[in-house]
Amino acid sequence: MRAAGTARGPERSGVLRAVALGCAGALLATTVVGLGGCARGTVESQVVRDQQPAEEESLTPQERGQVRREALDVARTAWAAFEANDTDAMRSVCATDLVDGFVTLYEEYEAEGRSRVRSYDVTFFDVTSMTPSADRITATVRFIDGSYYIEADGTRTEPAGAERSAELVLMLEDDRFLVVRIIASPEVLR
Repeated sequence: MRAAGTARGPERSGVLRAVALGCAGALLATTVVGLGGCARGTVESQVVRDQQPAEEESLTPQERGQVRREALDVARTAWAAFEANDTDAMRSVCATDLVDGFVTLYEEYEAEGRSRVRSYDVTFFDVTSMTPSADRITATVRFIDGSYYIEADGTRTEPAGAERSAELVLMLEDDRFLVVRIIASPEVLR
């Protein structure tokens, strides 16, 4: 601390300014100005730096673009198989436990004499997140839901016609992408 009248630079105004340049992390600067009990004109300052290590991007932008296209192709294939209720096609691009859940659902419908007809008018389909190492990717699909059921007596339920969305989570397993999870409302997943 300096005595009153001897402060230099930014301390003279009672303000500590911290400027951080670079992309290696975040700078958290706090300034504590002690007014009560301090000699006139004195300043107490504390700077706390919270530097997060930057995640290494192991892929070039061109490689990330190629991975994005590959993952999007897998996601589109999975979505088309999901819409067609084609569990055999789903098995080629989806995790086994995900497909098994739909097989069980479709068997329940069959036992009830019902069937589910999925019909989606897709308005958006793209990769919306990717880890720096590109081992986990999320693709988002937005659509107008025209799906319906055919009941045991042959009647057809009215399609919702609602705008809906789903996220397909893809993981890199054995050098290929698999859809491991579909996150959507119950109306979409049933």
